[in-house]
Amino acid sequence: MTEPCPNDSLSGASGGNGGGASSDSPGLCVSQKIHWPHNVTCYLVKFYRMTPCLWDHSHRDYSDKAAKERALQQFSAETGYPVEAVRKKLINLRNQFTNEWQKMDRSSNSAKPYRTKWAFYRPLSFLKDVVLPRKPRNAGAAMHVRSAHCPPNTEVTRCTNGAVSTGI
Repeated sequence: MTEPCPNDSLSGASGGNGGGASSDSPGLCVSQKIHWPHNVTCYLVKFYRMTPCLWDHSHRDYSDKAAKERALQQFSAETGYPVEAVRKKLINLRNQFTNEWQKMDRSSNSAKPYRTKWAFYRPLSFLKDVVLPRKPRNAGAAMHVRSAHCPPNTEVTRCTNGAVSTGI
């Protein structure tokens, strides 16, 4: 019989490493909040940058789920954090990077442009090559789509109603 998830977080665990639990630890629930000290997050960002199969769409192993899983398991083994927690943290870091980049991009022409104070923005800036900030959508507005399947002089526009038009 399995026990329910405890209500307390793992932030008080020894060493701040998620309690040394692995992804197959019977006592750890995925929904538990795991504390990520700054130094471990820094190491995760460095590991992420040095493991392009996790983020670089042009990398030969990007589509290889087993290669990605091995990379996540390697980080898990080195730090004691569960694989699922590492996966979630990477998603959160990438999303936060994209949000910060969008804020800066949208305010770049304003009198007082937004400047991020987030410590991991610069270390994650390698993601700029693979993450395109999305422009806000307006009702009925057209969204320009980049596609490798179109000739270079063709502009593809996808309207919010789902219709697609092309033009030169």
